[in-house]
Amino acid sequence: MANQQTIPEGDSHSTTAASTKSGFDNTNLPFLVRHTCSTSLQHFLFIKLSSDNYLLWESQFIPMLKSYNMMGYIDGSFKRPYEFLPSEDGKRTILNPAFLEWHRGDQLLLSWIISSLSEVVHSQVVGLNSSYKVWTTIKRIYVVQSRAKVQQLKSALQNLKKGNETITVYFHKAKGVAHQLGMASKPVDEEDLVMNILSGLPTDEYGTLKVSLRTRVNPINLEELYSLLLIQESEISKFGNVDDPSANVAHRQNFKTPNY
Repeated sequence: MANQQTIPEGDSHSTTAASTKSGFDNTNLPFLVRHTCSTSLQHFLFIKLSSDNYLLWESQFIPMLKSYNMMGYIDGSFKRPYEFLPSEDGKRTILNPAFLEWHRGDQLLLSWIISSLSEVVHSQVVGLNSSYKVWTTIKRIYVVQSRAKVQQLKSALQNLKKGNETITVYFHKAKGVAHQLGMASKPVDEEDLVMNILSGLPTDEYGTLKVSLRTRVNPINLEELYSLLLIQESEISKFGNVDDPSANVAHRQNFKTPNY
């Protein structure tokens, strides 16, 4: 009696019935996998995935996978072939060459993904043996977390308040939040960041400057803004609230030309 075809245990999403004798059309495989086993592409993955930069990490991976026609491994469209097929005489099973080819590409991509993970993230996918399993697990863990983090950072930027902080501390705190949004693949426009910084300044001390900067024809850049805010802070420390009328009188009196 002929041995039956052995179908190995694998991803439920990917095992498919054979449409050809091999069960797999290897012309669907990317050229890279069919003709080379080069791993040089991992050197182009400069960003390692951490707990707070999933969107940025994904944005470097997707174009590379598309350019090498490897998206099928992570979206499930490159179906996992049967590992074994019945022999010509039907008396035994033989290793399926299409499976070997598919598996080589899968493991190549898996190595790229693993090499781009931080130790913390890597520890969460240890034991997963296919690129599809690792990719979908990472996505499930970090997509929602990343979206929540982005909303939190946007809210923090919109609700910035200088309070009792120095201009230097306040300014760099604002830039730090903007940098984190950039790391999350949600960069903040410089003009928007300037407006956020101005909005968080106390009106009683910086009101005149805020109005002046908001109504100027040419937008101010961050370097200019920082310099002007430092000057204003210095004036306040010397003469008190320079936007207060009584303080302005005292300030002007200090600069009266003496009578000789």
